[in-house]
Amino acid sequence: MNNQNIFTGADRPLGRSLLDALEGATEVRFIVSFLRESGVRMILPSLETLADRQVPIRILTGTYMNITEPGALYLLKERLGDRVDLRLFDEQDRSFHPKTYLVFREDGNQLFIGSSNLSRSALEQGIEWNYRLREETAPEDFLAFAGAFDALFAGSQPATAEVLRAYARQWRKPVVTPAEPLRDRKKAEVLSGDDWKTEEPIPRGAQLEALYELKLAREEGITRGMVVAATGTGKTYLAAFDSREFPRVLFLAHRQEILAQAMETFLSVRPGDRAS
Repeated sequence: MNNQNIFTGADRPLGRSLLDALEGATEVRFIVSFLRESGVRMILPSLETLADRQVPIRILTGTYMNITEPGALYLLKERLGDRVDLRLFDEQDRSFHPKTYLVFREDGNQLFIGSSNLSRSALEQGIEWNYRLREETAPEDFLAFAGAFDALFAGSQPATAEVLRAYARQWRKPVVTPAEPLRDRKKAEVLSGDDWKTEEPIPRGAQLEALYELKLAREEGITRGMVVAATGTGKTYLAAFDSREFPRVLFLAHRQEILAQAMETFLSVRPGDRAS
């Protein structure tokens, strides 16, 4: 395919070209119907670089059907803080399915529009159709999309700590079974094949929420806290992740085998440390 503005997935996914465009961005506006942790992790290094340069970053996403993962929202806020203006579309009586990435650059503004939400599978693996529209070739069209974004963004809900807590509290991981009707097939597609694999442990899901809340608590001067979580949510890993800013950590347990397992976990997260 010779047209460099067309992305159809498979041998020509959107992700690489989007990351290339972000390298020289002077402003970023994303509007996607959902966010997933895997997609956020893909673009986060680029967004952090832009944020360090004080480039304006605005992201608008939806919460329909609980597909947006709270962990993705917390990851953005934990790593970028107030350097990203993150908002949620909260009109319950209107559907919300846009997937558009506006990138403003000194050498020419552009946007990518099509079917890819912000997930690794949509940006790298899936059959997703997207098109790059350059302002220089269609200025009126580009300005129309930019204006529509601004209008929706202005009327949406800022992702404050309280809003994130409320969404995370009611969120349940969507369950998709083969018996679901055809209209839910797209939901099944976006919920599969999107794990983010790394060589070293990284916080995920509820761990990201807890780490964000612990960070806020410390910023408010709170020096003691307690995290209550269900079995299997990775509490020991959470403790290890949260301890990385501290040179020494005391971990208590009532059984030797738990201490041995915890030591292994902590050393995987803090490989340069030693246990005593």
